[in-house]
Amino acid sequence: MKSQLSAKENNKLVAIKSELNRLRPMFDHGEWPRPYTPLASLAHAYGVGVTKVKGCVVKHYRNNCSTKRKERSDAGDTLFNSAAKRNKLYTPYNHFKKLQRKQNPGERILADNDLKEAWSKCDEAVRHRCWLGAEEEKLIAANIVGEIKKALQKTNGSISWERLAVYVAGGEDKVQPVSRTAIAKYVMATEGFHYFETRTLPQCTTEHTKRWRMEWATSFFIFWEGAKLVASKVQIVYFHIDEKWFYLLVIRKNNKAVPVWGVQGVFNRIHHKSAIDKILAICGIAYVPHSSDLRRGGTAKKLTITRCGDMVEAKKDSYKRVYNKDGTGYTYPKVPENLLRRKGELYFENQEITGSKEVVKGERKFALTKWLRDTFMVDLVRYCQYLEAKLGKRIHVRGQWDNASPDTKLLLLALMQSCSMSEDGSGRASLPTARSRTSWMRPSSLLWPSLCRPSKALSLEAGTSNARCSGRWS
Repeated sequence: MKSQLSAKENNKLVAIKSELNRLRPMFDHGEWPRPYTPLASLAHAYGVGVTKVKGCVVKHYRNNCSTKRKERSDAGDTLFNSAAKRNKLYTPYNHFKKLQRKQNPGERILADNDLKEAWSKCDEAVRHRCWLGAEEEKLIAANIVGEIKKALQKTNGSISWERLAVYVAGGEDKVQPVSRTAIAKYVMATEGFHYFETRTLPQCTTEHTKRWRMEWATSFFIFWEGAKLVASKVQIVYFHIDEKWFYLLVIRKNNKAVPVWGVQGVFNRIHHKSAIDKILAICGIAYVPHSSDLRRGGTAKKLTITRCGDMVEAKKDSYKRVYNKDGTGYTYPKVPENLLRRKGELYFENQEITGSKEVVKGERKFALTKWLRDTFMVDLVRYCQYLEAKLGKRIHVRGQWDNASPDTKLLLLALMQSCSMSEDGSGRASLPTARSRTSWMRPSSLLWPSLCRPSKALSLEAGTSNARCSGRWS
């Protein structure tokens, strides 16, 4: 149903109802013939009640044929700008009710009748404190607009309505004179209000950072806009490398217990939920954008995912931990059924990631140099060979390492320079000669001319902003 008819709609309704009033006496006993119900049909057509239709004519003439609505005497007055409204709302009794509800959340005393009875039994000291609290609420409400503005400016709008109401009230333990809903409605009614997400921009405070950012942005758009110009002959392959930690124990909420088959739930004993064993894996993926345009989507391909570690030989027998039934402690029973690892057998050991050294102070490490040369580059080259045969285009490789330090990026840059396809086409990554290594570094201005010339090895672009790696297989 409509909340209010417009002036034009109301005049039409009055005219139709006046005509119905004129026609009604023409029928027997002044009743409409069945099954006609013109009043109900008219009310349904205008989306109003039958009572509105019945009294619209009388009300129209009573208002001197005017459709103008009555205006409230307090129109536009709010708690923020009207002292009369504040005096009416912020009374000692109302302050007492809000104070009791805040100090006794969830109790039966929250009922109005109980609070009214408790207020009648209060002594003068309590009533005086409530009077002071009511006066404080009036003062807060009178100056609340400035407080809201100050809080929003101080936090740049990054504050919830609940926290804003608490800030205006003066703290968590204070009675809130204005609810978060009232504050939200007032602020949202201001001109130009809208929500926005937290945004980030590069920090460009010095001339160096401004120039660095400008060069990076320029080279980024030059590359990808230029890639579309040669899309008929060259396909861009964008790779991404990242390392992630994985929990060995995954919390599942839909485990199946089938007692008939002897399937029961078991407890996975751990010292603490933050002490669950984890493994570190490093992954490399390739992304092939359609027509070398990032905005058109593309195909993602997992090149490799490798667990960071190696098989090592056990130095001694080890046994599982067995907890005492009374929970007082645990032991390591040296019995065959409790054997965890036998001396001399190989088992997988997690290792820390390093640059190129496989052993540091007697401890084995996971060397990125070896993984890039023997695993990632081999899989990348093979995938480029597959794309070249499938698409009939030369392949240009470009990529990044997520959240990597400058040293890691430089390492990847150097390794891509040193890795090339062997002449026999076996897909094995090998070290080229010093002579071929000098042709890897290419400035951005020479990148696209170089794509038009065949080459025997991966090429690399060294950007000026950071150690961006870019290579071409052909």
